[in-house]
Amino acid sequence: MREVFIAGVGQTAVTKEREVRGRYLGAAAVQAALTDAGIAQADVGALYVGNMLSGILANQQQLGGLIADYTGLTGIEAVAIEAACASGSIATLAAMAEIECGRYDCVLVLGAEHDVLVPPSQAEQIARAYGTEAEIFPEMGHAMMLEADWKTVADRVIEWLRGLRAQ
Repeated sequence: MREVFIAGVGQTAVTKEREVRGRYLGAAAVQAALTDAGIAQADVGALYVGNMLSGILANQQQLGGLIADYTGLTGIEAVAIEAACASGSIATLAAMAEIECGRYDCVLVLGAEHDVLVPPSQAEQIARAYGTEAEIFPEMGHAMMLEADWKTVADRVIEWLRGLRAQ
C-alpha cells in the first residue's frame, strides 16, 4: 500500500449569514488547502465532498461537481458523500483508499455544511425518518455547541444519556 498524508489544509470562517453560499465557502477552502500544500490544480485527480444536509436545507445535490466547478477543477472525478455526521470522515477514508490503491496521487477532501438554522418543520421531518421526535432549541444552528447558549443543549444531552442508562 502507498503512504497517505495530508499535504495542506484550508478553512473558512464559520458564519450564520444566509447570503453566503456554501459553494463559495467550499471553493475558498479548497483554494486555501491547495495554496497551503503548494499543489497545482492540474495535479488533483479527484474531489470528495462530505456533506449531510445540503439536499434538504439548500435544495442542492451533488456538491462534488458544484464545488469542483466553482473551484476550477473541471474534468476530475467529483463525488459528494453523505454519511450523517461522519460525512467528512468517510470522504477522507474514500480518498485515502483511492491513493492507497494507486488510482490517484492527489485527492482533495472537503467537509462542508452550511445549515445555519434548520426550520422546525425540516427537523421534524428528519426525526420522523429516523423514527423519533425532534427536540427544538430555538435560535440555534446545527452546531449547537458553538452557540452562546450551548449549556442548555449540553444539559439536555446529559439528561438524555442518564435516561438511557436508567433503562
